[in-house]
Amino acid sequence: MDLDGANNERIADGIKAVKINVVGDWIYFTNTSAIYKIKTDGTEKTKLCDFPSSNFIDMNVLNDWIYLTGNGFNMHKVKTDGSELQEVK
Repeated sequence: MDLDGANNERIADGIKAVKINVVGDWIYFTNTSAIYKIKTDGTEKTKLCDFPSSNFIDMNVLNDWIYLTGNGFNMHKVKTDGSELQEVK
């Protein structure tokens, strides 16, 4: 939707996102078991990696990395293509 609330449009069905982050033409999102990305037009939904957590996840995308924090686990990062999931030390 537009910033003023006009032009509300459904992008995709069946997505239950805990957190989202929009960068360019991509929406990055998490649920309680994985990290995904989908184009803003609803195409190319891709599972990037498994990241199980029953806790609240906070997610930020910066350059080519997705940074993840939350209660109960240390900060992690993963490339926006799903590779190189690692703990940030």
